[in-house]
Amino acid sequence: MTLSSNEISATAATSSITLDGEVNHRSAYPYHYKYIRDVILATHKVPWLEQLVGLRKEGWRNEGLDEVYMERQAVIQEPDMETQRFWFEQMRRVMSELDHFGVGLVPPAGEFKFLDIGCAPGGFSSYILTKNRQAHGTGVTLDIFQGGYPVLLEKRCQRRYTLVLRDLLQLDFTYDGAPPPVPLVPIPPSLRDHQYVLVLVDGHHLRHYRPESPSSAPDAPSPPYMAFRDAFFLSQLLLALDALRPGGTLVLKLTHAEYTHTAQILFFLDAISDRLALCKPRVLHRSRATFYAVARGVHVDRAPPGWVSGLRALWREARFGGEVEGMGRALRAGELDFIVSPGEIVEVWLDRLVKLARQVWGIQVRGLQKLFERTGVQPGTAANEQSEHEDQ
Repeated sequence: MTLSSNEISATAATSSITLDGEVNHRSAYPYHYKYIRDVILATHKVPWLEQLVGLRKEGWRNEGLDEVYMERQAVIQEPDMETQRFWFEQMRRVMSELDHFGVGLVPPAGEFKFLDIGCAPGGFSSYILTKNRQAHGTGVTLDIFQGGYPVLLEKRCQRRYTLVLRDLLQLDFTYDGAPPPVPLVPIPPSLRDHQYVLVLVDGHHLRHYRPESPSSAPDAPSPPYMAFRDAFFLSQLLLALDALRPGGTLVLKLTHAEYTHTAQILFFLDAISDRLALCKPRVLHRSRATFYAVARGVHVDRAPPGWVSGLRALWREARFGGEVEGMGRALRAGELDFIVSPGEIVEVWLDRLVKLARQVWGIQVRGLQKLFERTGVQPGTAANEQSEHEDQ
């Protein structure tokens, strides 16, 4: 269904009134992020997404889930070794799901070179190196002294693996642009030059991240989370585009497929790849908004002029554009429109987005239902009826 510009504006205006109660400490997204979602709800019959919005609202209103969330954050910030080993094994299972979803993402034999960005605790790399004994990998992660996690890769895999301890926020992605306002480190040759058949992007900006600075005390407080969240994402994406061999596969972790900025990144991946699919592993991600975009046959040179350079310019703004010198900021409405505007997505790509994301929403609905059962939250009967309708 195609909307006129007036109808699009009316949909956004109506939705902004009905969604006022949604933003809290777990959903600090400004309205423009949700614009695409609300157009989908207004123009398409997608019971999974309708139900997902309802379940999220119920979750946000439930104090019991607040406690679950806070407990999870406490564990993430200070995990013991048992927890870290559990994460390692779970990440191996996630990579197994991605491999089977991608129908042989990792070949069982033969030369195979991969890059794992945000590799700790090492489960993705362990799965690949175990399945293919001729594979060689490089992993990038934050040093534990800056808030990162240890890499638990088995000794039998380490001889075919190079671990790079690097703060991605300290790498220089400006290239031929104006020099950054603070000194940054050049990207190491081992992390660029389009040499990897598979690039995995699974890092996430840590709330307890500590910038690498000689003047920073070991017990100094972490900077505000939003100051570097989007800069970190763009750093990972640009590094992946520089490292991936033409025709290779890019696996990129994203969140909220129905949100505007995510839809714009998916549009970008769809344009530069032969095949794009979205995978939401049941392990770890079932009840969360996270999922993986699996882009195969990626050719960065397919991107129209200005797309990659625009990402570099936006990285600079997200990295240094905060109100405090040297600090970053979150992306704003319209800053990815050089790729595709929300209006253009609605006009020409909305059906494609819904087709890609439908199963992602469905898996999260089932995951939230199970989470609610464990914590005593009872979803409404209407939501359950929608779930049954989608299964038919």
